[in-house]
Amino acid sequence: MSFEERVKAVGNFGFTERQARFLVTVMLHSGVCLLRQYTTLAGLVHGQKTRKFFKKLVRRRLATSYTCRHNRGRIYHVRNKALYRAIGETDSRYRRPLSAASVVQGLMRLDAVLASPALVWLATAEEKRTHLLSLTSIPVDRLPRGTAASRTSDTARLFPHRDPIGIDLNGR
Repeated sequence: MSFEERVKAVGNFGFTERQARFLVTVMLHSGVCLLRQYTTLAGLVHGQKTRKFFKKLVRRRLATSYTCRHNRGRIYHVRNKALYRAIGETDSRYRRPLSAASVVQGLMRLDAVLASPALVWLATAEEKRTHLLSLTSIPVDRLPRGTAASRTSDTARLFPHRDPIGIDLNGR
């Protein structure tokens, strides 16, 4: 599923294209976000439009709002299963409750993605596999993988880390 298809699917929930782009970016890269990250992507000044969008997310139970220390801000966790199903990531690990360390890492990862909008960001293991195999001569068995042991068998998972891969328009 392409990024544009994901944006369209999230837009069907009643969001503008700008809002849908932001939600897809959040769901693919961190699961958590801040108001300032939306204003950065949207090119808005923090104000009523931003607050209204986030109130809508919380009111419709598409995101959960958490107060930060000393009541100085809020962190929003987008964890609604229907939204993730719409983008083809129903079992995304970003839907799960996150530790404080994971929240901080997710916010930094999202900041990095938003800071380089000219790059094509590969977030899922399938996107990484498809693009890297088409852009390079690396054989499939040499791609990064992690093994999760279970009682019945060992399961190899490609690209076990959460870090996205950014590709510029020249293929680098």
